[in-house]
Amino acid sequence: MIFKKAMKVAVIFATLLVVNVQAKTFKYEVQDARVSQGHLYYLPFNLDNINSLVLTVNIAHPEADSGSVSLEVDFANAPKLVIKNFKLHDPHWGGVAGNFRGSVNNAWMYRQLNFDIPNIDALYPHFDDIEIRAFVSESDSFLGAGRSNELGGELFEISGRLVDVTPSKIVDVEKLKVNDSTLKLSLRDHISGIPTERHTGIIIDSLWFGKGEAQLVIPSNWLHDSFMKPVDLMISKDAGSGIDEYFVSVRAVNLDGEEFISDTLPLQQLLDGAYGDVSAL
Repeated sequence: MIFKKAMKVAVIFATLLVVNVQAKTFKYEVQDARVSQGHLYYLPFNLDNINSLVLTVNIAHPEADSGSVSLEVDFANAPKLVIKNFKLHDPHWGGVAGNFRGSVNNAWMYRQLNFDIPNIDALYPHFDDIEIRAFVSESDSFLGAGRSNELGGELFEISGRLVDVTPSKIVDVEKLKVNDSTLKLSLRDHISGIPTERHTGIIIDSLWFGKGEAQLVIPSNWLHDSFMKPVDLMISKDAGSGIDEYFVSVRAVNLDGEEFISDTLPLQQLLDGAYGDVSAL
């Protein structure tokens, strides 16, 4: 136990050393993607099916006035499109939100395709459905991203639901007995967007022997929580009623190395949310 706590302290200390210099990269998949054709009716490929669509956002810090956005669209029956030069156009909502525009040269049979992602918050895009519009440039010269309001004739539009798939790793593990079965809780170091709840949450992977795997979610209400880094899973026990009752909270640090503690929630409440009524299992 002493060794484990010492390891936790070492992890937190190491996090404090590097958190100030780390930018943040967020990855999102567009699920339930739908393609609709624009008023240009000539498409050289069938775009009905999309294998994957990934949006990547890089932001230096939560108060940055700009972000780097790239998009990769892998069609089932057309060559992949990769657009890396999106720039913020008509910014609002604090500087990292608005319309993001980019272009790609010599794509498919076209000299230049322009892309527009309207009304997206680069810091918190996981709360939104997304629209991605593609245009065939009608300019005599290459426009460059965000340098003109004339995007060209609309070729197609993709719409779908953003899901946070930012890579994360396990930073703390706790094991305990619940209902006479071993429960393993593993804390992830990324605060993820939870589309069904429309908020961000601290993710704890749960492996409950005899009952399966699930994810427990502790809602996060911290400012700039996407840049917070969970580092420590804290379990407390109350045996006052004669029955062990566990409570869960999480310690996290921000970019300045300041520590924050989440709300403390009953473990049974979290298990009920992930597995259904625990008493019925």
